[in-house]
Amino acid sequence: LEQTIIRTAIPIITDQFNSVGDIGWYGSVYFLTGTALQPAYGRMYMLFDMKWSFLVVIFIFELGSLICAIAPNSATLIGGRAVAGTGVGGIFSGALVILSLTDTAPTGRSLLQRILDLDLIGITLLLPTLICLLLALQWGEKAMLPPRIMKMRTSISLSRFSFGCGGAYYLLMYYLPIYFQGVRNVSAVHSGIDILPILIAQSISSVVIGAGVSVVGYYTPFLIGSTALFCIGAELLTLYTTSISTGKWIGYQILTGVGVGAGFQIPMTAIQTILEQADVSIGSAFQRLGGASFISVEESVFENSFVKQISETAPDVSPRLILDAGAMAFRTALADAGQIDELEVVLDAYTTGLRDVFWVALAMALFAFVSSLPLEW
Repeated sequence: LEQTIIRTAIPIITDQFNSVGDIGWYGSVYFLTGTALQPAYGRMYMLFDMKWSFLVVIFIFELGSLICAIAPNSATLIGGRAVAGTGVGGIFSGALVILSLTDTAPTGRSLLQRILDLDLIGITLLLPTLICLLLALQWGEKAMLPPRIMKMRTSISLSRFSFGCGGAYYLLMYYLPIYFQGVRNVSAVHSGIDILPILIAQSISSVVIGAGVSVVGYYTPFLIGSTALFCIGAELLTLYTTSISTGKWIGYQILTGVGVGAGFQIPMTAIQTILEQADVSIGSAFQRLGGASFISVEESVFENSFVKQISETAPDVSPRLILDAGAMAFRTALADAGQIDELEVVLDAYTTGLRDVFWVALAMALFAFVSSLPLEW
């Protein structure tokens, strides 16, 4: 629910704060903090009282949400998103650990021993390393990424798959509302309705595929088949134009949603099956890592493509004027500059930039598909 809200609200936020350049941060910093701390949270639940640990991370998430709600500027909003991401990483890990719980936390150990087992040095190294798009690996069985996980073929394949699938999905979910609000000139509420086809299709697909796996007993064919559909759907989304028919943009979203359903259902189930309980949160972190890495990248892809297109088709229009105005206010900015007659050209350039974003999402979906092929049957 939280992620759906922020996606549709981003165009309005950029209008209010004049912060189109910060779109990538609104999404990536949320995933960044949650992903970096998720393995540590997995250890925390094993070492400390699970109930109180879960309540603490919920409080952190709510605190971050409150900061976002009262943020007077873009920088404060980004800080609030970072705090909320810190909490949601613990909520996600806690949910997985609680669902797979079979043993109680170890007793008879001092508080200092349990704190040392959290591997605080590993946490400190992992967070800045993620910012540089590198992954910190440590030696030993107390490492944030134990070697035993990295040696398992299925674990590696699922991690790569989740990285690609998560990256592609979150890119689409952050930029589809921008397409509807910026190009098709609808409200934030209406854009939320417009992305319901992909959300509903994803939910139904997850349930159906989960039932299918239970009946057949194998998840690999479902994962490969659905990811192939995801790739087809992502490719069709690159065909979005300023005048695409309603039936087409709904149909393309439905196909994409059906394909992505398995990408979120199966890896979480499979990780719990092949890994030890203490490693579940580590194995599931890669799905969020894709979103943390590529949402910021897409900001540059969109801006560079838009600026290039505008420079070629409407050299008298300032690309900075459009980008600074925000997705929903650039029409007003054009009118104030006396260039409203260039609106169609600007919309075409805006759509071109968004299509290039969708092309990167397609590349990530293809990476996920290739990564699913080595999975064990």
